[in-house]
Amino acid sequence: MSKMMRVTLGSVVLFCLITGCNRDPVHDFKTVAIPSNYVQYMDPNGVYSLKIPPDWKTEDNPHGVAFICPTKSPDELRKNVNIIAQDAPENVTMTAAIRGQKNELESHFPGYQLIKSENATLPNHDAHLIVFTGNMNNHPLKMMQLMLLDHNRIYFITFTSDPASYEAYWPKVEPMLASFHGLK
Repeated sequence: MSKMMRVTLGSVVLFCLITGCNRDPVHDFKTVAIPSNYVQYMDPNGVYSLKIPPDWKTEDNPHGVAFICPTKSPDELRKNVNIIAQDAPENVTMTAAIRGQKNELESHFPGYQLIKSENATLPNHDAHLIVFTGNMNNHPLKMMQLMLLDHNRIYFITFTSDPASYEAYWPKVEPMLASFHGLK
């Protein structure tokens, strides 16, 4: 190997070590400001808490809770964030949970297309963020699912929107996610 190639290769390796070019992307929720008018929601079982926009409604469902954004018309898709907390399988790893959830999403949503899958950090938790599109009842959707393992529980926090509105609602949703705290 010529001296020039060794210098070039050494420079590339050094650059990667300094910049972390071999690391997975990370969505950092730790730096997200939470608006002061967001309202504290506490899970009735004391399992988690988070803050929600003051005009969003809370709806219990058989699997957890949904936070519903106000709509402009009855025909408009109800943008929402829902949370499901369940006991984690014994000895499950985040890697295995992510793999299983991606398979579940792909089988549940016709036309599933993964947009991104990256690690995420919340103020008190490490998590994983999945953004994807798919269809439900012939309606196109764009969804973000945040998964985290904490206190022997696995949390699925999902934001659902139509593709055209996703980016417009993300600034309201991101602080909700940043404020999430698993409690037990």
